[in-house]
This record gives sequence, structure tokens and C-alpha cells, in this order.
Amino acid sequence: MRFNAVLIANREYDGDFPLYLHCMNVATMATKVAHIMHLDERLCFDAGLLHDVGKMYCGLNIIPDHPALTYSRLKELEVDDLVTCVAAVHHQFQHNPYPEFKECVYKYTEYKEAELISLCDKVEAGMTRGEETPDEALDNALRIFPKYDQDMINALRNVLYSRNTIRKIKRDEYVI
Repeated sequence: MRFNAVLIANREYDGDFPLYLHCMNVATMATKVAHIMHLDERLCFDAGLLHDVGKMYCGLNIIPDHPALTYSRLKELEVDDLVTCVAAVHHQFQHNPYPEFKECVYKYTEYKEAELISLCDKVEAGMTRGEETPDEALDNALRIFPKYDQDMINALRNVLYSRNTIRKIKRDEYVI
């Protein structure tokens, strides 16, 4: 039976609207880029929406463990293995990756969708904090991991600046 990422996200992020909004923005941004690049849009939406589920199960002092907690929680919820692993490896593309998941890292980091979730996560986080414009957020993401696929970067830049993609909701707050 197919899982429903939106229902899972509504339940798992209950009470943490900023985190839910961040994940929804990552999912939306990744889906739009996936469409341009002919990647799996459903995989990008589901993994983007669920990539930070683990943050709901860790204290503020152990946030670096959230990919492992995301992996464990999504396995408990019987989410599809591909979605679970793509969501869990989203930090493996940075200079200092989070803990590795033997069953995911070597098998799923070659998926462009996993790289896309990573890139969208970094860009959206910078924009949500209100510290960065879309251009600054993308530039900062590229400083963290300069090896992101160039076609993906160009597609994301097009998405970020396409009409009706970004709405400024308050001073320095963006919604995708």
C-alpha cells in the first residue's frame, strides 16, 4: 500500500509549523526542479517533505543526528525504501556529512534526487532564516558543497526566479 507523505508530515511535524513550512518549501522547490530536469517528481516531493522528520525526535543538542532519526522513523512508518534513503542521505553532499547509513549511502547518493534535496534544503534554509536572498542562499550552498550538478544549479536558479515561485511574505521571509 502506498504511503501518503502529506499525511505523515502533518502528523510528524505536528506543533512545529516553521519546520513543516521549511520541508514543504524544500519539497515544492525540488519538485519544480525535478520537472525541469526530468527527474522523479514524486520522489523529490516525498523525500523533500519528509527529510527532517528526525528533528522532531531529538533534542536541540543532538540535531546532527537527525538524518539517522529520520531514517529510523521512516522505516518504522513503512515508508518506501527509496524515499526513506533519499530523505536520510540529504546531508551526505556537504563537506562534513552526517552519520552514514550503510544501507543507503552507497546505493542512493548517486541518485540526482538525493543531491537535489540536499541543494534545496540548504537554499531554502538560508532564505527562511531571513538572512539571505535567493541568490545569496544559492551561493552559500555552493560554498558548502561546490560539486553540485551545474544543470541542477541552473534549473534551481530558474525556479527561484520564475514568476510566482517565491513570494515575499514579510521582510526577508520567503515562501516557495
